[in-house]
Amino acid sequence: MKRNFIFLAAILLMYSCSEEAKTTADIQWLKGDWSREFNGNTQLESWGLDNDVLKGTSVFINGFDTTEMSTFTINSQNAELQLTTSEVGFENDVVYNIQSFSADSIVFYNSSSDWPQSITYKNIGNNKLDIVIDGHDRGMKKRVQFNYTKQP
Repeated sequence: MKRNFIFLAAILLMYSCSEEAKTTADIQWLKGDWSREFNGNTQLESWGLDNDVLKGTSVFINGFDTTEMSTFTINSQNAELQLTTSEVGFENDVVYNIQSFSADSIVFYNSSSDWPQSITYKNIGNNKLDIVIDGHDRGMKKRVQFNYTKQP
């Protein structure tokens, strides 16, 4: 019994100390064109890889009109992934550092952002992607979830 406990403790110690690689190669599932319908518009979020940097855009499409809303980059800084968002009409970019990572999701966090403080990308399989943005906005908890489908 004691031997089993020591073996289990050693495995848990090795697992807790192991560092998973956190590069753009680990989140290749984000690449592609993702869309959702919203108030009669199509919202399209597109991600592509350019020299180990994932670059994304978010646009609204209404008929023949396309309006860019945001641009994004995910790159490795100091061996950690970092998300930078640039919103149309806003002067400053916002940088989010990786908070947690798994094979099918990644969470970025910035406590000093006005809102959101947290951005989560989750690959839920079957060509589906959930993006959750949340945090506090003017003292109130706010959470918005977007459900996207990958385009062929």
